[in-house]
Amino acid sequence: MAAGNFANCLPIILRFEGGKSNDPADPGGRTNKGITQRTYDAYRAARGEPPADVYAINEAEVADCYRRNYWDAVNGDALRPGEDLVVFDFAVNSGPARALRSWKAAIGAGNDLRAVIQTVCAGSRSAFSRKWDWKRQES
Repeated sequence: MAAGNFANCLPIILRFEGGKSNDPADPGGRTNKGITQRTYDAYRAARGEPPADVYAINEAEVADCYRRNYWDAVNGDALRPGEDLVVFDFAVNSGPARALRSWKAAIGAGNDLRAVIQTVCAGSRSAFSRKWDWKRQES
């Protein structure tokens, strides 16, 4: 079990999520630290707060948003170290439901940690490749 490993995994995720962007070709639109304006608005609404500019998001909100929307959604605290990171990353990039389907399929094929991580990573790469087809089509 990786209970409490969120604090170790989040900085790794954020290293690859970048800063502020607003690429007109990106269907996610206005984004900061991997959080889209739409996701930030929904996060704030769930907390009873008015919409705010995602570019002004603070570090505590970033961490809470990632925890609530992705880590908790895949039950990251119940996953083994390493497994938690790849499933969390998959959830961030392709959604928690898809990440969990991939993890469940990997577990169904066997419980070997290395094999599970490799299978989840392969599924993530495949999903990520399809997700970014819009970028190749724009070029």
